[in-house]
Amino acid sequence: MWIDDLGPEDADGILGEYADEIVEMTEALASGRAVVPPPSLTTAEFEDAMARFGPNGASVLLFLKSWESVPWRSAEGTPTAKDSEVVRVDHWEKALNPTASARWKGALLEAGYQVKLGYLQSVWDEAFRIGMSVGQHHAKFLAAGSSGELAQMPKADHHFFLDLMPWIRAGHWPCGWDDEKGKPIVF
Repeated sequence: MWIDDLGPEDADGILGEYADEIVEMTEALASGRAVVPPPSLTTAEFEDAMARFGPNGASVLLFLKSWESVPWRSAEGTPTAKDSEVVRVDHWEKALNPTASARWKGALLEAGYQVKLGYLQSVWDEAFRIGMSVGQHHAKFLAAGSSGELAQMPKADHHFFLDLMPWIRAGHWPCGWDDEKGKPIVF
């Protein structure tokens, strides 16, 4: 499972300040052990998250809490040492339709986009709300896609949007996917 292979630094860069608790709960769920409330959640918050967001709901709640402190687009256009891993666009207008990529569109669907019933709908609704408060339209889809992937773990091992989180947490804007180059597009 993807989350088992994350080192502590990678986990922090992807999952945020609650990474240790998220990894621990997701691994417990994967191994069939009981998931217990972590120190960062009250028993009531834990139970509500599990009821609303599914079997990995407490992890999703902590991940969504970490989204509230994302420095959305604060480093936009700033070069980094990892620029070889992305395709850069020089103007936001070149990044208006991330779903032009078949890979991006497929990842949205895998993450639960357009699911109308059950816990994934609740995850997307809450992530949309938080994403809109952080950075409007594009942020809401990135928050929802990454949260939807985490919500399905360990049953499903989708992590396309979770893999974009280090860029997001560094203040960049992953705004699409170049299907030919197999790299994210970043503004």
